[in-house]
Amino acid sequence: MPKKLLATIVATSFLITGCSAAEETSEAAAPAAAEAEATGPAAEEFASIIAEGRRDVDDWLETWDENYCSPMGVADGTDIMACELSLISGGLIAETKRLELDSATNEDSLVYLGDPPESIAIIWQSTEDAAAAASEAGEAIPENCSTSDDCVSKVMDFEMAMEDLQGKYDAWDPYM
Repeated sequence: MPKKLLATIVATSFLITGCSAAEETSEAAAPAAAEAEATGPAAEEFASIIAEGRRDVDDWLETWDENYCSPMGVADGTDIMACELSLISGGLIAETKRLELDSATNEDSLVYLGDPPESIAIIWQSTEDAAAAASEAGEAIPENCSTSDDCVSKVMDFEMAMEDLQGKYDAWDPYM
């Protein structure tokens, strides 16, 4: 009988130790999972949005230059068709970039990521502000710019806003 009692005590101690060890492991794992949820999306997720948007802005500025477009050229009608089309596409690109950035942090969006991590919050906001400024500058360009008195200044504002947006995208290089 003592052997059965000893075997029962040993088996019971294994069961108790096994159960308590499993509980300790579960309790230790729970805060780690909660911490992962609390941290939110990673900086890389936001940087991937920037990488996609950057190409469009870079391509637009390159095409603008390749077509020899300038605020003065649009205002005086030099190669007006290519430059006016470029302005229209640039305005659409700027608005699209604004929407992409806004959607990532807008809870009602289908592509909502959450708030950016603290490490990138400032650069995210400055990029979002630059996209909004470029979008507004694109919307401010008159439909028939070459006949408008303020065409040169509106096109110059837009071109500078797109260059500023490109500069904000460039600032993301360490995160890519």
